Amino acid sequence: MSKEEALSIHDVAANYLLTINEGGTCSIEDRRVPNDKNEHYYFCTNLDSTEKMYNYLEEGFTHNIANQIINGLDIFEVNNRLAFTPRSSGSMNDWKNATGEILNEGNGTIAYKYIVPLVVKGDYPPAEVILDYVYVLGAGWRINNIPTNFT
Repeated sequence: MSKEEALSIHDVAANYLLTINEGGTCSIEDRRVPNDKNEHYYFCTNLDSTEKMYNYLEEGFTHNIANQIINGLDIFEVNNRLAFTPRSSGSMNDWKNATGEILNEGNGTIAYKYIVPLVVKGDYPPAEVILDYVYVLGAGWRINNIPTNFT
């Protein structure tokens, strides 16, 4: 897997992670739980079951990591629909200008070390992010890390 392919997989997975943290791709009006003072939101129809969440996240992550992400969400039912408490996600990392190198490569696994500059210019050091990739039969390369400094 080339550095470009690895970064492309990262970009897909990061986008999916942000989308799942937002509850899907529908409008905020479609997500808002009516008369809710706690600011809970429904999941959009593209993510309104855990099965759909797994299918979505497994486009970029291994099943194990998708499971950890889903189990880390604050999911509950309101009016027979899955709902969640929103949480912020993201970072100040400038992934478009990241550089990477292979740390190790083995039987269906690759570990990349990325040096990711910050969007904010100044005297801030770039982030070092290590992502482990696993080749999933029938699916291709997937990220096998819990995302930190990821987006």
